[in-house]
Amino acid sequence: MKRLLIMLSAMLMIFSFTACKKQDEKTVEELQGNSMIEIYYPKGNQVVRAEEKYQIKQPDSVTAAVEEIMLQLKGKLNESMEYHTYMMDTDNNLTLEFVSKGEYDTEYILLARASVAETLFQIEGVNSVKISISDAGGKLISDVLFMRDSFYFYDYEDDDLLNNIEATLYYPSADGSSLDRKKANIPSLPNTTMEETIVNELVDSGALPSDTRVLSVSINADICYLNLSKEFENGVEGVKSETVVYAVVNSITSVTDVSKVQIIIDGEHLKTYRETTDISSPLEFNNSILN
Repeated sequence: MKRLLIMLSAMLMIFSFTACKKQDEKTVEELQGNSMIEIYYPKGNQVVRAEEKYQIKQPDSVTAAVEEIMLQLKGKLNESMEYHTYMMDTDNNLTLEFVSKGEYDTEYILLARASVAETLFQIEGVNSVKISISDAGGKLISDVLFMRDSFYFYDYEDDDLLNNIEATLYYPSADGSSLDRKKANIPSLPNTTMEETIVNELVDSGALPSDTRVLSVSINADICYLNLSKEFENGVEGVKSETVVYAVVNSITSVTDVSKVQIIIDGEHLKTYRETTDISSPLEFNNSILN
């Protein structure tokens, strides 16, 4: 029976690899352990495992193994992302950098990131995998750090998608003036609140300003106090400020047990968001902004 993989962090990208690298000047830790690894890749709406294991030809160092795996993954992934470079520090923390060549599918982003990270984590000695994606103009689209405990497995014949929740979230419409309801599979992550997971999904989909992070979450009397990083103030091009705010409020109140969301930005209780939308008090689900 094949084993399938679900990523537990939030959001994926379509990409391919080219043969360039960047490496710390110091010698990295030598590769130890089994040189036979599984190659994972996206197929449809799943992550699957290649029928045959791959044997690393240069099992004497982590960096050589990483280069080999990247070449193997190149033929398994879509070509909408161009691999730019990688960096490996002396503690074997790996950073991959990509450039987006066009529009991408949010679900595929989740699956592709999971595929790459889980494949690379089979190299003993790789401590973490960070995947950074920029657009053609150099603007950072996504920057996600994966640890070895960021993944869970489930059987294909088992309908129970462990740690994955199907939920209705609210995304800006094409003209940015209203919200559309859409079903999304979002992960239930250890040590991560559902509110943070929802925000991460909205950021990865482009519904919220890029680089927006959840600084803290607290719940009191059915009110969620959501402290977002200052990047949230940048807004989303072509999307009304009210739409951005209620993408957060409607999504959180529809998935969790809270009835209101108080948005705080970088620790400050602001009166308005981008000088147009009132965020001075907790906000309820807004039906009037829906399509």
